Amino acid sequence: AYGLGDRLVVETDATLNAQELRRPDIALITRAQIISCANGGTFLPAFAIEIISKNDNINKVREKLEAYFQSGVQVVWHIFPLLKKVDVYTSQKKVTVLSENDLCSAAPVVPDFEISVNELFKI
Repeated sequence: AYGLGDRLVVETDATLNAQELRRPDIALITRAQIISCANGGTFLPAFAIEIISKNDNINKVREKLEAYFQSGVQVVWHIFPLLKKVDVYTSQKKVTVLSENDLCSAAPVVPDFEISVNELFKI
């Protein structure tokens, strides 16, 4: 994806359902979306990452997750720094809970983007 000009961006407004704005902590933006945004367009990420803090309200987190999938986002990671765990959602109903040496994957959006939970928390 990087070789094609796609980028991971931090806290950039994403448009869901053509009107609702959300700001994922990290999102994949494609080269085409970068060009569109430079010309005043908006984007919907196919892959979003949310870092969940101890102050996050679970209802708001779930509401945001639902909005992502209803809008067409394909993969969402919920990163829990305090627990050193990652929940990888590929739909509202399909979640994989990962820890330690488990691999977090952005597939099918970016099939070759994987990182272990331990490596993620080294950063």
